[in-house]
Amino acid sequence: MRLRQAAKQTKTLLICLVSSVTLLAQQSPVDSVVQICFPEGAERLSTEQLRTAVETDKNWSPIQDVVLNSKGETYRIGSFLLKVYAEIVSVPESQLEESKNNFAVFFRKFNCTTCTSEIKTVNNFRVVIIKQDSKDWGYYAFYSVNESHNSAFNGMLYYGRSEINNSVKAQKTIEELLENTRYKNK
Repeated sequence: MRLRQAAKQTKTLLICLVSSVTLLAQQSPVDSVVQICFPEGAERLSTEQLRTAVETDKNWSPIQDVVLNSKGETYRIGSFLLKVYAEIVSVPESQLEESKNNFAVFFRKFNCTTCTSEIKTVNNFRVVIIKQDSKDWGYYAFYSVNESHNSAFNGMLYYGRSEINNSVKAQKTIEELLENTRYKNK
């Protein structure tokens, strides 16, 4: 029962996250908003390749609907799945802080002790990074805006917990991805 409730809370959290960063904008091709060098070994997946990957790997079954129904370009990086998307959108200056605080409230409400949210500055842009680990899988999500607050680059990196240190590897992958991202329009 407790595991079922945690799974429902996690799905709710993921749906809220995806919705919170996509409501106000028109999606644009990623390469029209940012210049990005994906981590070594990143392979872009078609919709059919993604469907096959999540339907055949038991690591993805708890979040299969979220992975399949979220928008953006999908990449496989080793055993990780990365969804990224970009938007041309007017973002209020307070949006990142509000998002971080809203997730902190959500985490406390559901007593999520493996969830974190933080704001960092990387390459002259600010980014909210959200992390959640569960028994079998975890994810890092990020929502970034450029200095002019008129473009956003967002994504989620999903990882299975089947390998030791996957959380640490995922963190390094997200850090590398963000370090190798440059907004085309400051």
